[in-house]
Amino acid sequence: MKIFFLCRTGHHTSLLAAGLHLGLIKGSKGLRHVVLGIRGWNDINLKDVGTPFYVGMDKDNNEIYTIGIASNSFMMERVVNEIIKLIGIEAEERRIINVSEAVSGWTRIGLAIKKMHLNSLAKMAFNRGIESELKKVQPILRKSNITTC
Repeated sequence: MKIFFLCRTGHHTSLLAAGLHLGLIKGSKGLRHVVLGIRGWNDINLKDVGTPFYVGMDKDNNEIYTIGIASNSFMMERVVNEIIKLIGIEAEERRIINVSEAVSGWTRIGLAIKKMHLNSLAKMAFNRGIESELKKVQPILRKSNITTC
């Protein structure tokens, strides 16, 4: 099975969700340090939004991906679902979890700053949003019956 986590960039909120699912993020002690160490964190060229990013395999041998879907998350979730269907991944072979509603104001600010090519300042904004996004992502994962390690 392939599990796709969706958010605006594919390298922030959806990567937090994937990290929780894979057991890369546990507890809150040193949380920012742990998140910053996840491969792909904030490693985004905004031209790559829409390109699946492979995160890893979970304990059940499911392939875990993130996809950036920009700002119209509900429409783009549907588009991603339809494209995945077109390439032959049947419904029982895929899960799509849209965590866009957990995107924090800090991440939105970071994206605006990143568009101005102020990457260090953008990274600071993204890092500020980590804790609030994790608190919002966890209920989405529970509702989607996605386990966290």
